[in-house]
Amino acid sequence: MKAHWPFALLMVLGAGAVVAEDRVWLVGGGPHASGSQVSIELNTRWIADWLREEGLQDGLRIRYNDGDAPGADVKLRPRGEGTGEGPDLTPLVYVFGAPSTAGERYRNHRVRGVEGTTVVGPLVTALEADVQELESGDDLWFLYQGHGLQDPEDHSRNTLRLWGDTELSVRRLEGLLDRLEPGVTTRFFFPQCYSGGFARLMYDDPADPDALAGGRCGFLAQAPDRQSEGCTPSIEAGEYRDYSTYFFAALTGERRTGEALERDPDRDGDGRVSLREAHLHALATADSADLSRATSEAFLEDWEPWWLRWVGTAGVPDNVYGNLAVEVAADRGLDPTDPMPAVHQGLDRTKREWERLRRELDTARERIRELQRTVRERAEERWPALASRYSTAALEQLMHDPEPVLDWLRADPDYPALVEAIHRQRRLEAEELAVQRERAGYERVLRLRRLARLKARFERFASEEERAAYRELVACESWVPGEP
Repeated sequence: MKAHWPFALLMVLGAGAVVAEDRVWLVGGGPHASGSQVSIELNTRWIADWLREEGLQDGLRIRYNDGDAPGADVKLRPRGEGTGEGPDLTPLVYVFGAPSTAGERYRNHRVRGVEGTTVVGPLVTALEADVQELESGDDLWFLYQGHGLQDPEDHSRNTLRLWGDTELSVRRLEGLLDRLEPGVTTRFFFPQCYSGGFARLMYDDPADPDALAGGRCGFLAQAPDRQSEGCTPSIEAGEYRDYSTYFFAALTGERRTGEALERDPDRDGDGRVSLREAHLHALATADSADLSRATSEAFLEDWEPWWLRWVGTAGVPDNVYGNLAVEVAADRGLDPTDPMPAVHQGLDRTKREWERLRRELDTARERIRELQRTVRERAEERWPALASRYSTAALEQLMHDPEPVLDWLRADPDYPALVEAIHRQRRLEAEELAVQRERAGYERVLRLRRLARLKARFERFASEEERAAYRELVACESWVPGEP
């Protein structure tokens, strides 16, 4: 694979020593400790370390969870349940708690160089102060790692979920970006659920997709109304399938586990990898439930007039999306020249499988609740204090001498059935995720073919003003890190 140019936002403009005041804002974490999975932290650390290696420490601003507060704010699950000091409390979790949390631990985050919290008030204040320092010719890259929420009625009100259960909406972030000096280029990366709503930042008014704001573009993991993949308490980074994993693998030149990439992301062969090429690499190689998108693609979809659906296009056009559709179809074992019969069959089959799995999961969860109730009632007869698990008596029992309770729970005649029911639920959930990923692969072929036709029709029917706006977006997305 070809060597990549160093990723550097600091640049010298012209012969004079005019240094651009560029910024990279890396904002990560969850809304609270239980929603701050270690995968978010590991992604943030991976990206931050790479940015530092490329000499970006002076322009890097990192905000994570509660800042430098010493309390535990990251949730993780070490290898195997019961891992850690003290007795294995898994039986208590299985019977009295939420089985999905078994084996989870909490610790303080390990992100270096954090400048503050992500609570929306202090975060916005810091952003406002920072953007006021930027001038024409400068660059701002806003990178997010975390969760999102949607407003089903208005996607311009979709939000980032920040620490302290605070939120930052598309509209509020757009208002902040409006304060930038003309000529400052803003790029953004949003991998969270419902992130497609943030594509509207490219417009002057996110609620009215009409005129582009100019100098804004970005990349998003998912549609405005769909959840994205990622956010797990597992520490196994090699298992991560989120958009960030594929996107930044293309920019760093290797998988996050250190292995070489199976496919060169340098699609135009110029020896450099742009942000747009990193996105296309994710589209081509991701084995995930995401249907990631760039602002230029969202622009094409917003532009499409109602009558265009009746305009025919022979075959799949020979453009970047048509070529990607062929690649993705071939990678999935489909006939690249005519994948549609297999795609439609696959969509029908995965829909049926998903519906079956949902029914089986509902049954499995009800079985778990019944067994929990049965074992819990027996345990409360033996230790009445457990009926009020937060009472002083119960806490004293569980904190000072939990082994008798743990041994009794393990010996209960229905406990093995409860364990098996919980393991069955996990197997079904893993099958469900696999089906979702397979289905997304078929949907990706469909979407790429649609984008290929839409791009060809745009080139045929769009006005010159619309073409210029599209070219501006593509140019913004095609930025090669380290270049103006």
